[in-house]
Amino acid sequence: MHHHRLLLLALVMAVVGGITFAPLSTAAAQGVSSPAASPSTALQQGQNDDEDDAADPRNPFKNIPVTGTTPNGGTFKGKFTITQFSQNGTALLANGVMRGTERDAQGKLVKQHRDIPVSWPVDLQKTRAANGVATQQTDNTDSMARMPFQQVCSVLTLVLGPLHLDVLGLVVDLNQVNLLITAVPGAGNLLGNLLCGVLGLLNPLGALTDLANALNTLLDFFR
Repeated sequence: MHHHRLLLLALVMAVVGGITFAPLSTAAAQGVSSPAASPSTALQQGQNDDEDDAADPRNPFKNIPVTGTTPNGGTFKGKFTITQFSQNGTALLANGVMRGTERDAQGKLVKQHRDIPVSWPVDLQKTRAANGVATQQTDNTDSMARMPFQQVCSVLTLVLGPLHLDVLGLVVDLNQVNLLITAVPGAGNLLGNLLCGVLGLLNPLGALTDLANALNTLLDFFR
């Protein structure tokens, strides 16, 4: 009888010894669950990410920072991406899409705007002045040839003039934008050569259609 009891005890100890217990986490042991992210916090984070989305250093035509004011004294802060240049009569347009955050005069969120279509006129007079291009028309056909391309075609500045926009529920007066495109000039440098082509067409005698085409070629370079 004593022998059977010893065998039973040994069997029980063997079974117990083969069982392992995984330790509970402190939170689980105390019956506490991890707090879920607050919806308002997540929304606020999304708003901040949209406002602070950095411009793309590889594409100067993408995520261009823009600011403006609304009729009620509020503000608008967003990004504009140019997808195409076109001619409309005597105007050169930078067409694209804009997104951003509208706030009232107290800084309270009014609306998050997305996919706003924009046709933003390029201020040709200010663009010519910013690039050192003569603004007077001349019959001297050698004027363009004498332009100091090697000094200026490493940098192109496009000036988008102030714009009143009223589209898809967004009414805003956008501030002027100075868009800077840079390249290292030299033989075999495609970007530098493209900038030179655009700068040459900024002359008042240049056709807007040719200028728009040259800018679209430059735009395609960064895609």
